[in-house]
This record gives sequence, C-alpha cells and structure tokens, in this order.
Amino acid sequence: MNTFQQDSSTAGLVLRTVLHHGVAFRDQIAESTGLSAATVGRQVTVLARRGLLRERPDCTRSGHVGRPSIPVEVDDRRLSAGAVHIGRLVTTVALTDLRGRILGIAHLPTRGSDRDLATLAARRLVGLRAGIGDRTLVTAAVVAPWEALGRSPMAAGRALRDVTALPTATADHVAAVAAADLLSSPEHAQGTTVYVYARETVGVATVHDGAVPSGGRRTGSVTHLPTTSDAPCSCGARGCLGATVAALTRLLHTLFPAAADVPIAHAWCGVLGVPRDWSASVAYDPATGL
Repeated sequence: MNTFQQDSSTAGLVLRTVLHHGVAFRDQIAESTGLSAATVGRQVTVLARRGLLRERPDCTRSGHVGRPSIPVEVDDRRLSAGAVHIGRLVTTVALTDLRGRILGIAHLPTRGSDRDLATLAARRLVGLRAGIGDRTLVTAAVVAPWEALGRSPMAAGRALRDVTALPTATADHVAAVAAADLLSSPEHAQGTTVYVYARETVGVATVHDGAVPSGGRRTGSVTHLPTTSDAPCSCGARGCLGATVAALTRLLHTLFPAAADVPIAHAWCGVLGVPRDWSASVAYDPATGL
C-alpha cells in the first residue's frame, strides 16, 4: 500500500500523454514528451501488451505505411480501477475505466473505525466488480480529508488491500480532485493550476505542468475559518467560525431561554443579519407592547 504519487516513469509519461491527446501518433508523443522515437516505440509496445493502449488502424495516416503511421489510444475496454472516497457523512465507492468514466457507484454512511469502514467499502467494491461484466480490476485507491476527519490513511489503505488483494494507494482528496480534473480537462496540465476545496473541510492543491502533488495542503476544518468576531477558540485564536457560532448560540439561549432545549439545525455561513459588534439586542416599548 503506497501513498499516492503520480507515475514519473517513462511508461507513465507516455500513457498520460496518450490520454491527453485521445488518439496520438508516436511522433506526437515524442514531441510532447521530449522522448526519442525509439523510446516511445518501445513503451507503446509494452503498454499495448499490458492492455493499457491499443492501436487504431482505422486512423492511419494517408499515404504512410508501417507502425509509426498507426496511432494509439488508451484501451478502456478491459481494465478497471476501484476508488473509495471517505467523506464526513457519506463514503462513496466507485469503479472506473482507464479514462476515469464511472462504471458503477455505491454509497454508505461514514461510521465505524478506519479499518471497519474501509473493509465494508472494499466489499462493496468487489460487489460492484461482479456487476460490470468481463473487466479486470487492477488497482484501488482510498482518498479522504484524513486530518480533518481524524482518520488514518494507513489503516484504511491496508484494509482495502487486504480485502481486494490489489495494489492500493491512499491520497488526500484535494490531490485526487486535481488528478481527476486533469483526466477530463487536459488543458489544465499546462502551466500552474490551483485547486481549492471548501465545504466541510478546506484544502488546496497546486498542479504545475501536469504534475499532481502527492497530497493536498490542508488548512483545516471550516470551523476554524476566520470571521470578524472576537470569540475565543480552543485552538488559541479568536474569531474562528465554530467559536463564533457557539457564542451566538449562547447569546440566543440567553435572550430566549425557552429555546435552550431546541437543537440548532443550521448555522448560517453567509451574510449574517447581526450588528457589527455581534451582540444582538431587542427593544421593547411597554406603552405599545412592541
């Protein structure tokens, strides 16, 4: 079980280049990668034997003969990959082809220990494999905002590997988002692209010239996003969103004691209708009763 790292081998470079082109001639691959024509030819042959690439004789260049005139593409007919995403509330299990297209998907609640949850997800993955026909499942990965959820990538990765008996990788889910985007939007492989994820957790991944980082740079839970309040937080800072919401909840219960036993269903994270000093108040006129 390995932490996710983008394949930097010559074969990996050739495969990603073909994936980005869709259908690619050998000289196009050589030009894009800087590899020699002989090296590209050897790698294409190896990848085709392993079922990762296939030739497209129907797209042969007119007036040319020989293998170099026959383009290749990623062979998405026989192999598949398994993926598990552990979210705060829901864990998603999916099977994809080599282009990243979803072949089967299932959801289960995120609960239990790291190993128990990953084991259940792995069994669901095996079940999905049985329903997609004659495809070979060749690899699997599990991603999550590990630190924000307080979960262990090592424990989850081992459980996934033990059940599936497949090569298994783990990654921060922001890096996984970046890698998935490059599959569908290869133009983002040029230059530098910054991916920002902000929902239940917050994270950032930077991709430079198509190189996906081995992990996202996480800035923490949204409970520690800054606000303009002065509410003290357990992290030592002031004005964190969670501490601010807790302070507002206490103020609500002080002003309306009858609401103390009513659970707070939502804490609004948009523009708040409160005074600038974060101290709500009520004016009462005895004469009018308003």
